[in-house]
Amino acid sequence: MTMLHNEKCCGCGACAAACPAGALSVGSDINGAYRPFADVKKCCGCGQCIRVCPCINSVFPLKDETEQEYYSVYASKDICMKSASGGAFRKIAEYVSANGGIVYGAGYNISSHDVSHREAGTDELDGICGSKYLQSYISSDIYISAGKYLENGRMVFFSGTPCQVAGLRNFLGKEYSGLLTADIICHGVSPVLYWKKFLSENTIPENISSVCFRHKADQKSAAEGYRLRIEFRDGSSYEMPAEKCPYYMAYFSGISINEACSRCKYASLERTGDITLGDYLPLDKSEIEALNAKGNSLVIINTGKGRKLFENAVMSDRTLTVRQVDMRNSVIMNHSLYKPAPEAAGAVDFRKDMRNMPFERAVRRNIAKRYDVLMFAPFYSGKAENIFRSLAVYSLLHDMGLKIAMTELPLYIHSEKPEYHYKKNAIQGLVYSHCPVLPPVYGRELCIKLSHSARMFILADEPLWEYSAEDVRHLFSHADDAVPRIALGLRISERLADCDDELRESFYDYLYQFERIFLSDEDVKEELEEVLEMETDCIPELLFLAPPEYYYSLSANDGEAIKTDVSYVWEKELYSDVYDCLDRIRSSETVVTDSYFAAVLCMLDGKNFFVTADAPERETLACLLERYGLEERILKNSSIPCITGKSVSAAADKIAESRSILLGSIKKAVMGCLE
Repeated sequence: MTMLHNEKCCGCGACAAACPAGALSVGSDINGAYRPFADVKKCCGCGQCIRVCPCINSVFPLKDETEQEYYSVYASKDICMKSASGGAFRKIAEYVSANGGIVYGAGYNISSHDVSHREAGTDELDGICGSKYLQSYISSDIYISAGKYLENGRMVFFSGTPCQVAGLRNFLGKEYSGLLTADIICHGVSPVLYWKKFLSENTIPENISSVCFRHKADQKSAAEGYRLRIEFRDGSSYEMPAEKCPYYMAYFSGISINEACSRCKYASLERTGDITLGDYLPLDKSEIEALNAKGNSLVIINTGKGRKLFENAVMSDRTLTVRQVDMRNSVIMNHSLYKPAPEAAGAVDFRKDMRNMPFERAVRRNIAKRYDVLMFAPFYSGKAENIFRSLAVYSLLHDMGLKIAMTELPLYIHSEKPEYHYKKNAIQGLVYSHCPVLPPVYGRELCIKLSHSARMFILADEPLWEYSAEDVRHLFSHADDAVPRIALGLRISERLADCDDELRESFYDYLYQFERIFLSDEDVKEELEEVLEMETDCIPELLFLAPPEYYYSLSANDGEAIKTDVSYVWEKELYSDVYDCLDRIRSSETVVTDSYFAAVLCMLDGKNFFVTADAPERETLACLLERYGLEERILKNSSIPCITGKSVSAAADKIAESRSILLGSIKKAVMGCLE
């Protein structure tokens, strides 16, 4: 049998269920993660495995225009005690089962100490309630039986991770009115191999009678951490809080999470299920005070079918406490609703160490490992140029062989624009799918802890003074002074021009913390070098750090695009379908645009282009174009002049020539800091 290697494979098993030749089966790879294995002699080349794969073929969007709604739900104490959160899943499953439906969910197998999906009747629902922090196996029988029930007109309620729900929907191949799905807010899964190794080193597995991953008996508030409780046949028990449990330490630090989870495209507010289930983790004090001490479910309504199910199973149940809540409190601390779990700095070494040393030793050895670089960049703004600059700098550092992580904006920054922390547009998904992004932090102590997660900081394209008067200037204000730092693409001339002498001196003191500064505006270069007694470099535009081929490679289209003479690429289109925009720019002889990023990409590619007179960043772009003798590229009216791309090609050659020099200077500065 040959393992089908795909770094994005989630191990859902839909391919094995769909294979008509029986050529595929699901097994474990060297790290214990579920993967498909193929008997190539049986393969008939039908392509069914590719069709159903949720990692290759997304199920977005659900064919429903229902606006998402967010609810906090909790049930009676006895239901909450058996549930991971507030018992919403249990009550929905009870409703489906009572109305003749079939319920599928993940259950813990006490004999084999693994987790697998199963069909559960009314008296078997306890077994599929509650969280299990390891990968669930879904057999082909589950997919096939669900399809048969639906074909016979039965109601089916399937709960799983977003990729598993996507796998089921792709396997079925069409929408069924009787299919109801719930995807969970998934923070990533760990291979069952790790769990079994932890158990064998700390218990006698065959003597275990029950396992509870979130034991709540002593829980006094919803804010309390997780507790693992294992009970044995002789009446004794093993109980540990998350901060002292090696298995939880590995899981919550991210070192034990499957490699594919750090690239998950389903960690998004575009959900695969009719409803989404998870913990309600609000930030506002008033919301925290309203929480139930034994757990609170967050239910997100994604479709009309989901709303009807919620109304029938939850809203009509008088034993439940239900409140509609806002998007901010629902999403802001549920990071997996907008980004995948980042691969921890020690994850790769942990996977290697797990093969030849005890579990706890492997955890202790790798849990505190640091990234080489913690990068700060304003991709949170959602603006195309900020996002692509972030990607360009990340790519540059990654090509140096460094371990890099980016971070969300600290929650106390930009207090006047809280939507930066939870409203994410589609184009920001490029950052989340290509770069490890650490979750946002709140409070000085957590900022200090974050500052210790890397050997150096890089501030890329960050404006520094974009915040309100109530905000602390930046995370660096709390960072350890011993951590070296570099600024790339600093733009400060306009801000300094508006400063009084006292504020200017304060800012100079702040800049003394940087070992090297690369400016994106030359107006203050001479002044800064004199005041700081430091040599500075200039990067006219951070987008220049990557060649055009890099930006085109971000497109999801691997095939040849249809060549066109002229394409119009508008800024608003970048936010709705960035892949299509990249393809059109690449395939066009001439591009007309109002987008700063699209214009710069054309410059890099030596492609004939023109910028409309009403472009949002017209003034900034005009300065850049003037630097390269391309002033005529800004249109004065709607007519396109007969100008060839010769001047653009010359500019592209000049940019490419200077790129190698810049990359050398940046690499020297970065490596110097790390040494």
